[in-house]
Amino acid sequence: MDLASILATSWAPKLMASVVLVILILILRTVIARMFSSHIPELDLRLRWQVNIRNGLTMALALGLGIIWINELQNVGVAILGLGVAFVIAIKEFLLCINGSFLRAVTNSYSVGDRIGLAGHRGDVVDLNLFATTLLEVGPGKPFHLRTGRTVIIPNSKLLDSPLVNESHMKRFVLHVFSVPLPLDEDWHEAENLLLEAARPPKPTVEEAKP
Repeated sequence: MDLASILATSWAPKLMASVVLVILILILRTVIARMFSSHIPELDLRLRWQVNIRNGLTMALALGLGIIWINELQNVGVAILGLGVAFVIAIKEFLLCINGSFLRAVTNSYSVGDRIGLAGHRGDVVDLNLFATTLLEVGPGKPFHLRTGRTVIIPNSKLLDSPLVNESHMKRFVLHVFSVPLPLDEDWHEAENLLLEAARPPKPTVEEAKP
């Protein structure tokens, strides 16, 4: 089939409209990404906005393509009606992931930059979409807050059957619990005072206190 035959078909205008829509979405995403990179210096806030914009543009692209090809999609839907049950079973996990993503959006349970615990994993959220949440793992274990250097990708379906722990509820402040073993004959009052003194920020010097 040559180019003239392709252009003569009834779906050629829809194909052209789809290509134009994809190009516009890509251009818009690039422009917005550059704008946020130059105007938002905070890394967490910039990542959060970039993820939200990317997901929004993806949904807009899917909606636009659906509107363009709605007649063809209806014909395809009628054709595969008999295979509906098998199709749902095949994409069951994807549907559960989408439901989990919808639950996260409705409850606003976490966003990019939050530290969460889910399905036995803890970490900082660096990316999320309709199907999965990406964490930079922290640990080892619950008492520690060191990044292990590993990336954990958790399907959003886990939000439907696993409890979620958000350790960033107070945003900039996180509760840390320390265990300091002492001998029985040790003066724990003095040890407490030393720990409190070490935890307090240093007092500014005379030069630093001058305006």
